[in-house]
Amino acid sequence: MAAVTLLLSVMDDRVIDEAHIHTYLGYLPLAHSLEFVGETFMFSAGVKIGYGTSFTLIDSGTAIKQGDKGDVSLLKPTIMPAVPLILDRIRTTIFDKLEKRGPFAKEIFNYAMAYKTYWGNRGFKTPIVDRLFCKAIRAQIGGNLQYMIVGGAPLSPETQKIMKACLNIKLLQV
Repeated sequence: MAAVTLLLSVMDDRVIDEAHIHTYLGYLPLAHSLEFVGETFMFSAGVKIGYGTSFTLIDSGTAIKQGDKGDVSLLKPTIMPAVPLILDRIRTTIFDKLEKRGPFAKEIFNYAMAYKTYWGNRGFKTPIVDRLFCKAIRAQIGGNLQYMIVGGAPLSPETQKIMKACLNIKLLQV
């Protein structure tokens, strides 16, 4: 109950008030404390819970038949748990794809994310950066994600900065 109370203290009140519009994607093993706390909280708040596996999360997952959709594409979650290892892999994948496009693409992306972070910290939105750089990355995780609950280990500041900027989410560390 203490962990659920902690999650309640870091979650936005809108999640509870608007529980009917939210979907939580559970894909970590239920034995993982973060998943257990997340599901308990979402169940208590009345949030819909959809289940997936780490092998079927994205359209290019190893257990997905070519042409079929992954769990995030089908469920379009608004709330999702994550562990730092998964987020580090996402960050690595983003930068690997940028490396293939050349050094100019990587520098432009880094500049755009720094610009977005700078203005986001001052309360401004960056719709052009969102459309040009973030839309494709957000689409990979369903396009509706608003909150990501991170736990299990400390998250590196660089990964946190990139995930918040790329995904336009509230990143909650518990």
